[in-house]
Amino acid sequence: MVYRCEWAQKDPRLMSYHDHEWGVPEHDNQKLFELMSLEEFQAGLSWLTVLKKRDALRRAFANFDVSIVSNYGEQQFEQLIHDASIIRNRAKVQATIDNATGLVGLAEQGITLDGLLWSNTNQQPLNHFRKSGEDLDVSKFVMPYVNKFKHLGFKRLGPTTMYSFLQAAGVVNDHELKCFRYNEIINFD
Repeated sequence: MVYRCEWAQKDPRLMSYHDHEWGVPEHDNQKLFELMSLEEFQAGLSWLTVLKKRDALRRAFANFDVSIVSNYGEQQFEQLIHDASIIRNRAKVQATIDNATGLVGLAEQGITLDGLLWSNTNQQPLNHFRKSGEDLDVSKFVMPYVNKFKHLGFKRLGPTTMYSFLQAAGVVNDHELKCFRYNEIINFD
């Protein structure tokens, strides 16, 4: 029998996300913007809720194309917060638009999400070797990321959301040691 992380055993959508996406090292800036935005939308909600709304969020945010989302104005914002198919939190919607705008400006300076996330890891996932159910103090690791992103003007990326983003993007391999994906991520090409 194949063992997967405990959190992913509760629903087929969680299993699929865990087995095919979560923790896979990601370097595509558009996909990273999507992951970052989804983690921001998840704050205070279950990840399953986000997965259920993901297709609608992709549609609403032009497949998370920063060049399009950065041009959203008041009309698009109002449409979004009245769109029942997405997570309609005003602050989260505004943060997604603001972060896209910021990314466009940073790209003009040669700064990318890929560079921001992976520059401190030698382009390799970090492994925390934690045991199932064990709490992990990640504050020393995550706070430099939080501070850097905050300094660059990113919104809604506190320590918890940032760490979840790093996990989703594969910067941190937090699969449980006995999870079949743990070794697959270590050996990911």
